[in-house]
Amino acid sequence: MADEIRSSVASLAEQISDEPLARIMFGGRELFHSNLLAWFCETMPARATAVFDDLLQRVGSPVSESARITVRREWQHMDLVIEWDGDERRPVVIENKVFSLPDVAQLDRYAIEIRKAPGWVDVDAVLLSLSDPQFDEQQYFSRGAKTSEQPVRWRHVSYGALGQAIATAIEAGGSDYATETIRHYAALVGNLHEMAALLEVSVDQNAPVYMNDVLQEATSDKQLVSSLSKLRARYVVTHIERALEAPSMKRWPSVGFSNGAPATEVSYALTNTKRSTIVGWQLQGAQLRLFAVLPSLAGRTAAARAKREQWGDSNPELFDFSEYESILQRGSLTSLPLKKPFNRFDPDFIYRYVDASDITVSQLTEVARLRQRHVEALGSQLADPEALQGNSPVEEAVPERLL
Repeated sequence: MADEIRSSVASLAEQISDEPLARIMFGGRELFHSNLLAWFCETMPARATAVFDDLLQRVGSPVSESARITVRREWQHMDLVIEWDGDERRPVVIENKVFSLPDVAQLDRYAIEIRKAPGWVDVDAVLLSLSDPQFDEQQYFSRGAKTSEQPVRWRHVSYGALGQAIATAIEAGGSDYATETIRHYAALVGNLHEMAALLEVSVDQNAPVYMNDVLQEATSDKQLVSSLSKLRARYVVTHIERALEAPSMKRWPSVGFSNGAPATEVSYALTNTKRSTIVGWQLQGAQLRLFAVLPSLAGRTAAARAKREQWGDSNPELFDFSEYESILQRGSLTSLPLKKPFNRFDPDFIYRYVDASDITVSQLTEVARLRQRHVEALGSQLADPEALQGNSPVEEAVPERLL
């Protein structure tokens, strides 16, 4: 990572960590932002109106601080609905995403509810997010349940733009507690926006996949490190998903955080059955893992574990790292564990791993491409785990593994 980027990340992490509102934010995530914006609208209606007029490029008569704004939270699961009583302004519907990524399928579901709402001829639908959703011209059109209905236009508004609009609206304000609170909030979301931009993969694909070391050097705030690490991981897996060709089998990415380290993975279902064998790769902290999930051999007994290991031994190509050595620019990779066939997460997960502490985004992308080619080539040739069951009943599996 370039020194200037590392320095900027460290500086912003320190500023965010020092902001008291950030400590409150980590306890509520999106709910914190919804509640604070609701409070802003109800407490300072004139300045809140100026903010949304600015962000949505609306033309309307200024309102006074005695004006009434009605705010609803979690209406039909949408984060915030803002309505101006006795005013011609359209209602504003806000879906906010802070450390999670925008989901257009969710926006489509909300569009159906918006079109069902009585009395709403039109609304200003806003996706408020740290991450750029890559909409054409920063807008996305969702149709309601009926194709004849007017589509709902979602406009993307960044938290950076929100912070700037708030700062402008309260520039001439006083120094009372309420004004200072919203001023601090504007600074906080501005810093979060800058940090999110630095964590984007497009900034430097030769940077390390994870930036925990930089963040941990800058702050001791574990909640901040965890949140930003997961955001970075989501950026990485989204970048990889876009870089991969369409697969011949079901594929899905996922991101998690476990044992103080982010985890990124891409999985493949070998069949379309409910108990399909799943294979893929996972980067958990510094461990690059090649794994298999075997629902048909699930269980916590020694016998069940032995059958999963037997299946793994019957399919050694799935756990072979030799072709990844050139990508990782290493000599001979030592596949672990050494003293036993596989590591495991009961009731159904087995894996082997190599150390990949310095892996970059571009290297992990190539790993993902190679893994997909291997899985597609080997899929039909792999040993059938059902054949190892014999007459022994399979234990009931616990709910799907959560990272």
